[in-house]
Amino acid sequence: MRKTRFVTIPLLLSLAACNMAPVYVRPDVEAPPQWGQAESASAQSTAVANEWWKLFGDDVLNQLIATALAENKDMKVAYARIEQARAQLGITDAQLYPQVTGGFSEQRTMRSTEAAPKLPGDRHGEDAKATLGVSYELDLWGRLRNASDAAREKLLSSEYSQQALRISLESQVATAYFKLLALDRQLEIARINLATQEETQHMTQRRFEGGVASGYDFAQARAQTQQTRSSIPDLERQITLQQNALSILLGRNPGPVPRGRNIDTLTTDFDVPAGLPSQLLERRPDVLAAEAQLRSANANIGAARAAFFPKISLTGATGYESSDLHKLGDPGSALWSLAAGLAQPIFMGGQLKNQLRQAEASEREMVANYQKTVQIAFRETEDGLVNLRKTREQVDSKRQRATALSEAQHISFLRYQEGLTSFMDVLDAERNQLQAELDVVNLQNQQLAYTVSLFAALGGGWAQQP
Repeated sequence: MRKTRFVTIPLLLSLAACNMAPVYVRPDVEAPPQWGQAESASAQSTAVANEWWKLFGDDVLNQLIATALAENKDMKVAYARIEQARAQLGITDAQLYPQVTGGFSEQRTMRSTEAAPKLPGDRHGEDAKATLGVSYELDLWGRLRNASDAAREKLLSSEYSQQALRISLESQVATAYFKLLALDRQLEIARINLATQEETQHMTQRRFEGGVASGYDFAQARAQTQQTRSSIPDLERQITLQQNALSILLGRNPGPVPRGRNIDTLTTDFDVPAGLPSQLLERRPDVLAAEAQLRSANANIGAARAAFFPKISLTGATGYESSDLHKLGDPGSALWSLAAGLAQPIFMGGQLKNQLRQAEASEREMVANYQKTVQIAFRETEDGLVNLRKTREQVDSKRQRATALSEAQHISFLRYQEGLTSFMDVLDAERNQLQAELDVVNLQNQQLAYTVSLFAALGGGWAQQP
């Protein structure tokens, strides 16, 4: 008996270490050695991944993002899903441990008068019972452990997904705020140009009344002024809509949004370090979430394979039972039981086989999803780099063009006063200058949006070693 016991115990321990899950290997993804559009490194190229938005130097933006992270309804949904996944992991892990239950029952009976004379004893009866039971499944093939691993990876995936949502929300708030600042600047430009055009209109009216200018010039001046005036209500409408959209991101009802710095004064001079390694994308939450889903699917294969093997369960119970409640704790009322059970699937109508096929197909799906997620991450980073770099070049050109057109507008106005040019040249110069200023603001907004997109594509920024 002792020899058999010494052989059986190590055997059971070795079987308990069995794991039917395939050995996890991260899928191969062809990664670029460095970013093709990266610029030279500079002292300003270090970004803090957790609070990258603070690099823009706008305290109002910082407060808006803090509010959104605390109050946004999508973030609250994500937090609730994490709690659900954590609770599900606790439910799954509980199956790895013995299940202990306690019970107490008391039954009183009274037999009928018809049956009592035929039976010895009193008509009344009593039965009291107190028990403590234990049940435990020997996880010899790793079914429960793999189910626990799958639930744990799902929890990690939920946490990574919440981090991805966080970065997305931060970038959405920043982009919406920058667009609001751009609309503010466009409205300011429109009002300044309207004031200038009204002065031009008054001057043309005086010249017309004095017989120096034609009625055609005066009519053209009025038309130009009204065109600019009509753009102001549309810009005000867009500002209101943008504030409403930003308010929803902040988790509150539509309403006004405070402003901080002017769009012209925001910090935008960020340089991406040359040769930024593609391994940096491994900290992108969506990539980590996709890999966690893949590991979960891998563990589910192990659980599905283990279902083909016998389930061995141990149960035991101890307690007291007596026909008299007052004698329930006496030694003579003690009871106990021990049992071992084995259940081997024989015919399940193909259920287990199809469960395994389903788990294997799910893993193939997660492999493709992981590879696609990584490829999208590479593409978004390359897109962000080229967009930011080329937009910077456009901004510089547009600013120089706006400066030149401002000088041309001033010169054309002086030449018209001296009678050296037609009023159409003045109007053309004013229209070109207004459009050039608006183009600069649009490109500034695009540059800020592309910068935010690059931060998000890199999982919240980059960190350069000193």
